[in-house]
Amino acid sequence: MGISLDHVGLNTLIADSASFSMNTLGFSGSEGTGSYINTRIVQIQGPNNGDSAKVAAGIYAEYLIGLNTTRNGPYGFPTWKQVRISDNPITKNHNKNSDLTFYTQPGEILTDEDGIQVGRDSRSSLFRFKEPIVTKKTQPLVWRIGNWTTVTNIDGEDEIGALSYTLKASLGDGYFSNSRVDELLLYQAQQNAYNPYIQYAQIKRLYLDGALEAPGSPIDYFESLRYKETVYPKSRNMFRKEINSRPSFTSFFRRDRKLRTKGVPTSSFGFSTTQIDELTRLDLVQLSQSTWPLDPSEDFLTRTKPSTYINAAGTAVAGGAYEPFFLPIYDAKGNSGAGADLFFTPSTVSSGGAGILFNNYSQHLLMDNPISGNFQFTPDIFDAYLGVAPYYSRRHTLANTQSVSNPTGMKIPETGSLALCKFGGGETIWEAGAGAGEWVYREPTPAELIFGLGQSTRIFTTTSKTPAADTYAEFSRDHRIKAKNYSVLPEFRISEHIQSYENAGTSHIPSTMFEVSGGGDNNNSSFDDFYITYSHSDFMKHFDLISADHSTFASNQTLTLTCKVVKKFLAYEGFYPCQRTTQMAEAFYASYGDNIEASWGQGEFGWGDGGYLNSVNVLEQIKDAKFAKQYVLTPLFAPGVLFNTIKSGVACDYPVVTTTLSTVTATGSGPTDQLTTNTFNTSDRVPFEALLEPEAYLANKLIHGPEPHTSGNMKTAATWDGGGQGLYKKMANNFLSEVPEFFLKDSQLTRFVSKRQGDPTFGNQVQDKVYGMRISMYRTMNSPPQPVSSSDGNSTSYLVPQDLLTGSLNENMTMYSRPSSFGPPSFGFTTLSASHFGGKFESAGNNVTVGQHINRSDDLKFWELSGAKILYERDSRHGYNFPYTPPYYHGQAWIDVFYTGSSDTSNATVNEILNAISASFIRFDPEYLYPPGQSIQNTGPQSLYKINENAMQLSASVLFRGSLQASDDSRVTPSLTPADDNRWVIQTKFETPILNFNHITASVSTDSTFDPDYAGYLSIPAFASESVARGMWHQYGRIPDVNEGVYLNVGPIPTAWMSVHHPQHSWDDSNNLATLAGFSQDSKRLGELADTKTIGEAVVAVPFVLNGNVKEFLSLDPNLVQGYVQQGQSTSLAATITDQIDKMRRYVFPPTFDFVAYPSVPPFAMYIFEFEHILLKKDLQDIWQNLPPDIGTTYETAEASITHPLLDIEMLGGAAGATSPVDNVPHSLPSQLRWMVFKVKRKATSDYFSKIIAENASAAFPVPTAPVPTIGHATFPGTNPNSNINRGSTSWPNFVQSATQVSNLSGVAGIGTRGALGLGSPFTPTNETLPGGAGAETNIFEDTDPVQFNWPYDYFSLIELASLDAEILFQPTNPVVAPEAGNSEQQDSEQPEDVFNDQNDTVEYGSEDDVYGDSTAVETGGATGTETGGTVFDTWTSYMETRFNFHLSDTGSAETAAMRALVDILEEYPEVRNNEAFNEWYADWYDLKRTSAYLIPGTTGVASGIELVVNQSLLQQMKDEYDELLDWWRSHLGVGSAFEAHANSYERIREDYNFPESTSDFNLTQQEFHVWATDQANQ
Repeated sequence: MGISLDHVGLNTLIADSASFSMNTLGFSGSEGTGSYINTRIVQIQGPNNGDSAKVAAGIYAEYLIGLNTTRNGPYGFPTWKQVRISDNPITKNHNKNSDLTFYTQPGEILTDEDGIQVGRDSRSSLFRFKEPIVTKKTQPLVWRIGNWTTVTNIDGEDEIGALSYTLKASLGDGYFSNSRVDELLLYQAQQNAYNPYIQYAQIKRLYLDGALEAPGSPIDYFESLRYKETVYPKSRNMFRKEINSRPSFTSFFRRDRKLRTKGVPTSSFGFSTTQIDELTRLDLVQLSQSTWPLDPSEDFLTRTKPSTYINAAGTAVAGGAYEPFFLPIYDAKGNSGAGADLFFTPSTVSSGGAGILFNNYSQHLLMDNPISGNFQFTPDIFDAYLGVAPYYSRRHTLANTQSVSNPTGMKIPETGSLALCKFGGGETIWEAGAGAGEWVYREPTPAELIFGLGQSTRIFTTTSKTPAADTYAEFSRDHRIKAKNYSVLPEFRISEHIQSYENAGTSHIPSTMFEVSGGGDNNNSSFDDFYITYSHSDFMKHFDLISADHSTFASNQTLTLTCKVVKKFLAYEGFYPCQRTTQMAEAFYASYGDNIEASWGQGEFGWGDGGYLNSVNVLEQIKDAKFAKQYVLTPLFAPGVLFNTIKSGVACDYPVVTTTLSTVTATGSGPTDQLTTNTFNTSDRVPFEALLEPEAYLANKLIHGPEPHTSGNMKTAATWDGGGQGLYKKMANNFLSEVPEFFLKDSQLTRFVSKRQGDPTFGNQVQDKVYGMRISMYRTMNSPPQPVSSSDGNSTSYLVPQDLLTGSLNENMTMYSRPSSFGPPSFGFTTLSASHFGGKFESAGNNVTVGQHINRSDDLKFWELSGAKILYERDSRHGYNFPYTPPYYHGQAWIDVFYTGSSDTSNATVNEILNAISASFIRFDPEYLYPPGQSIQNTGPQSLYKINENAMQLSASVLFRGSLQASDDSRVTPSLTPADDNRWVIQTKFETPILNFNHITASVSTDSTFDPDYAGYLSIPAFASESVARGMWHQYGRIPDVNEGVYLNVGPIPTAWMSVHHPQHSWDDSNNLATLAGFSQDSKRLGELADTKTIGEAVVAVPFVLNGNVKEFLSLDPNLVQGYVQQGQSTSLAATITDQIDKMRRYVFPPTFDFVAYPSVPPFAMYIFEFEHILLKKDLQDIWQNLPPDIGTTYETAEASITHPLLDIEMLGGAAGATSPVDNVPHSLPSQLRWMVFKVKRKATSDYFSKIIAENASAAFPVPTAPVPTIGHATFPGTNPNSNINRGSTSWPNFVQSATQVSNLSGVAGIGTRGALGLGSPFTPTNETLPGGAGAETNIFEDTDPVQFNWPYDYFSLIELASLDAEILFQPTNPVVAPEAGNSEQQDSEQPEDVFNDQNDTVEYGSEDDVYGDSTAVETGGATGTETGGTVFDTWTSYMETRFNFHLSDTGSAETAAMRALVDILEEYPEVRNNEAFNEWYADWYDLKRTSAYLIPGTTGVASGIELVVNQSLLQQMKDEYDELLDWWRSHLGVGSAFEAHANSYERIREDYNFPESTSDFNLTQQEFHVWATDQANQ
């Protein structure tokens, strides 16, 4: 049958083939014509359908008709097609990819087997090259030449002036980028009509080979020749999409939520739902997971009931009003819910899953009541339903509506009319990007001013952001237009190679050492053509020609490299904090997961009663259960220490269950709640430091599952033996040290520092007097706290740390609203004796009326009268979670510190105080409700008299017992100064940016631009809306206002508190320990963002030459280089080399390149261009909330230059040391010099303990190898490794073994036993020993291992595109000397220009600070960097003249030029430079120069431009000091030394010049001085 095809370009029926490598259209004959049919769309059957032979061969006449019609249209081969013959798939593809293909004629000679020519091919084989359509490589040559001219000055005298010209001419333009193409096409031979070298040849004849001195020469002098090329990217790569884009870059974030959901065969923690079990035949398909860690389930906003779950019978059922809802179940057909075909073979279907930090499988099992009844599961089956993973926020598992918020926290309106909370809720949609913005001030309009409304209004203006663009094309849309001829840069990211360096050593060269993230098919250095495509530059094509022509005439050459870049921030996966913390959890599991073994919980053995109870198989199988490994992950990452710290803004600890999990079922009007009754010993609390040294706190502990609900209580436990790899700890150190470094104000944690020990007011003690101070942490509230009075009849009013439910008391500062997100719910039930209250309680239903001693009616809601007993409940059902929430969450947290004076005659030292202090930790004080010692029964960790004991105390967040030696009060910088500089330091363990979410509500203004009280985005789901959290990493937090925040304070213990709790003591301001130590007593706000943060990257260009196929770098003198590396100073190295070394310290180089960090690496030259960007506070606010800075949505251009003369002392000359100018021999560039270009990342901090200066008792002490084990609720001397412990010691220091230092308050003279309140357990030190022994010392402030993770810098790109220009400035070998007046062959009446200081085109012969030429790699934002580089000659006189010329150009003053020339001499001689007299003189002179105190502007002369006159009195003072210095030189250096010759030469010039002795003005034009200096030099 026939087929019908369209002819307007919409054909989809024919599949025509094209071979772009062979330049052919169509399939080969062997493939059959049937291949042309697009069988995905149609199957064609023709009349030959019955002919099996033809069918097999695919030969159908209809195919040819359709194919010809597709290629040529319905009109055969009309003129329209003939004139558009190039409009075909092959040519289009070549144009698109910059491919050039051609044949040459004739082809190869054909010979027979005897080598005799028998013919020749008509054409060659097909040649194929990557050849850009256009390049931007060459730039014109620029000459500066001129003529001498004679003019008459105002005095009627003739003067010689210079008339300069600039000539420009092209050189060598018009060739292909690939020289091989020129050769094959005989391109050079065919250019008869145009010779690209002819202009160059004509101009050079004007001055080379004696032409300049020849009679009749059209020019009198040659000043310079400038030759410049763009060498990177290679010309063959310019304008190609492969090098100015990232074609394979995949964004980790898509705006469309559905596009973020991916099917994952196995999670990064080894969890897979694809297991098939023969017993249950429950076949789960691929794990469904979002690529964004903070996403909730895809149907979060729209579902009206829980997702489907599997019940104990193995049946999928729809969730009810109060049932678990967890992992959505989908079969291979995409069906979900009860109708899903659960027995269908799993395939690749995936849908709806949450991000890993809100996963549905690591907290609870996705079935109800899993371990009861007769339905039996073995550990391997459980592994199919319950997996290991971190989670940011616990699901909510309580029914009471009060449980979703802190009673004094922000209000949750969704609980208003709700009877019960939905089980398993707590998911919150991530919408920080939608709510991003900033406060701005709107000025009043004219109309508002008229009506008296003339006040500026604060307005929150939203600017929505996403963490990343959907595609790279979207990201690069703007900047690619600007920089089409730039290239993306290969980069070294050490974080990607830590494992290989750990395994193979730093001499190892990873095959993928350099990479272009998202680049083309050859996107890393393991590919053969990677360097040619991305890294190698061209050589300067015509340099050898120009250099050879000017070898004797202009041998002084100056090199300038200019790097131009486009800056735009591009985040890689792992940059944002939510991603990096996830990677930390992954690294922890990868490092230690294999060393974690599951077991039955203590007292548990097997599940259910179906015959497995006594099974040996089950006992053995449980060891391999993967799901139980979650119990070791939980205290750190689920949510654990890390994510609770982030939700809080301050360091947190986390309790673990080390005995059988005890639970209670609390009954009420609705479904039952399950809570834990376990109490936590001090040793059960995992401190913040466990993130860095997990083995010290988690190893060899039997850790039980913490979840009390049956869906999460597997009655199992896990033990980690402490073994595994060490990469995780490197990652943790890097992240936890860099967070404060990158985000916080002053890059430091908050600390209080005492006065110096040597201050006479420090420690001014009275013997036996008790001193005390209170360290407190609190959040701000909407009203002040109300006092209470004691329950024992004491009428004194005092404040308690916990919030009281008085009236409308609520916080105005919220970091995270839902307390159940921090940890499992715990029970609190207290039975009290009613007799104590003297019948003051009266029952009114289930309520208790106020009694005589109960003056806090707000607390009555927790009381119930039952006969002779009073029942008190205050636990997680009511919104309290003291064991897991941060110290400030339910009120204030206090550390009361006490010290007893030891002498009347001497001040206490820092160590004496620290060794003798005791402390109480108080977060909840029950005494105003019920006095201690009465009949009481406590059940659960949140019962009345156990709340404080089980609460997270301030010691989790603050180190209060550290010291350091520091003399600088401003930044408390450590020093190895005498003991008088000892200071007592109180410091936070860790802080993150603290933002306020108290404004977040579900009511969003439709026009936020004009809403000053704009609340913020909050999307409420149809189901479980009451448990949606407000807080960090959910919505967009704002920077706290001046009256908002979380604060730390050091101050006195109130007298009222002491009179009630320690009445045996008199107490007043003189007892204030904070005053005794000299602490500031002003509160400090925690988590404050820095105002700015500078980030940067560096482009590195390594010069090399090819020796065969081997790259040879240009070496530097290893002795001189290492001398500078070790000592930080050098008298022999050029400034460009010391500048290179200094920059290398700031960036992370491959170890085989980094001769600074690895002395065994031979040093070689590298040109390092630094580029920086300043992030503002708003940028830091966004980044911490997982959003890009503003530079991520716009771009900037910048450039930097490095300039130096080509001398032996310089980088390309081997850095040979020089002792005098004549040793600096000029040289030329090596032939065909290229550059290897890549970029490196700024070096991040990598040692958390370098931030904890507070625990460095003395900077002179080395760091211990492991943290001190926790003893009691806080550790003395501290829970981090940087305590005052000598690594060489095998026991605790002596002061730790003093029992008095760790006693509770009862150990302080005169204080009774009530002082023990809040301690939990006393601090009783043991004789435990530290691991190690005589270990080597290490840097106390920074990890010395250079192989470290480098977050955040390795995880973003700042320099997106770059190009590199190379320029050579040729200057004359011999100095240009102007003729005497009257001898000029050409005279002109035009005003002359000074050849040495041309106002129109200044040539600078050197920088102010270095006559050899400084590095000027300074960002100019589009302007060219300064050209520098001096010319040094072989004779002393010309050397002096060069100095004069340079300084004359710099200042315009002959006197100044003479002074600076002298200074140059002095600086070359260390014995003079180090002389105290000289240094004093030089400092005075330089200050004068900077202020121009001795130079006074004069009048404007006709011939000379601006004149400068001398301040005679100041100059005379300098002259006198000159004379003194000259006398010292002669006496110290001896007659006949090189320096003596130099000094005498200067003295002669000085005398001939005759410094003015009178006070009259002496004016000298620049030209006059030049003529005079030349005459002097020639003599």
